[in-house]
Amino acid sequence: MQLKDKFEEYSEAEFVALVKDIFDVHGSESYQDSLLEKFSRVTGHPSGTDLIFYPEGDNPVTPESVVTEIKQWRASVGKTLFRS
Repeated sequence: MQLKDKFEEYSEAEFVALVKDIFDVHGSESYQDSLLEKFSRVTGHPSGTDLIFYPEGDNPVTPESVVTEIKQWRASVGKTLFRS
């Protein structure tokens, strides 16, 4: 997967794939570290990787639910969303 520098450079499907790679622990420890760092940096979400590892509430956490949370937060603070 090609990691991009800005959230708006990802399509929604590409970003879901990135989050799935994190959930599925694909690749080496170094690769996982780069995914987690990129996730935190490009989303800008104040909870960062806690969205994955320490989610709020009792609902099951999936890659799709994490992406939905990020989209809702970014829209609420006026940040750009995915590319079309």
